[in-house]
Amino acid sequence: MGRGWLECLARVASRWRLSYLVLFGSHARGYAGPHSDYDVAVKAGRKLGFRERGLLYTELEECVRGRLDLLFIDDWDPIAVWEALSSGRLVYHCGVPCIREYYDDLARAIDEVADLEYLLELFRREAKRASPGIIARVTRARRSLNRLRRLASMPWREYSVDEDAQALAERHLHILLESILDLAAFIAARRGLAWASTYRGIIKALVANGIVPAELRDLAQSAAGMRNILVHGYAEVRHDVIHEVLRRDLDKLERLLIILWREAEALDP
Repeated sequence: MGRGWLECLARVASRWRLSYLVLFGSHARGYAGPHSDYDVAVKAGRKLGFRERGLLYTELEECVRGRLDLLFIDDWDPIAVWEALSSGRLVYHCGVPCIREYYDDLARAIDEVADLEYLLELFRREAKRASPGIIARVTRARRSLNRLRRLASMPWREYSVDEDAQALAERHLHILLESILDLAAFIAARRGLAWASTYRGIIKALVANGIVPAELRDLAQSAAGMRNILVHGYAEVRHDVIHEVLRRDLDKLERLLIILWREAEALDP
């Protein structure tokens, strides 16, 4: 697909009289994998109802002709806003006042994120020169890991009848797997590896080049399949399997995340 989809996003933003629109994530940073979503953040500058948000989402998704994750800056999640604005690409703005608004929002997000002690500790210990885009994604994945560990402590009898717990497990496992696969695609692209047009091929290339250790190969290669089922195969989700993954594989998934994070940071300019 050519770059016409960016112009399409800008046209939609203009038609909806948005303050600004930002493309972030793997497509903005040039390491999108074959199944990567398009991450888009918008500032409406006014209250949009549920129906209006749905219509806006539909129009933006038609531009990219793929899966789109839409973040509304107006809802103000400081970590999500920081991730989007600190490493994103400003695709559209309504003029000078909206550019000022964009930079004001970025400054506010940085200030609020800096007040989170656990993030500061993470920076001090492991990311003294971390890329904001990568560190934000890994931080979000680690937050999901913490939630998953709590869910893993639930006995199967309790978990099997708690639909809210099952939905949380699906969502946070999806976030964790998406972060792992995006880091893998970034590494493969930066290293110029010969990799297939699938995440499985990317993981195979990383294993062959000694980036993913052999003992994590099978788990890493299964990550793409698990992610696809969580995103597309809702009817195929087996909650007993997810519960078993939570109880058996979280430590290995965390180890894989950290290995890929460190490799990505070493390659990030």
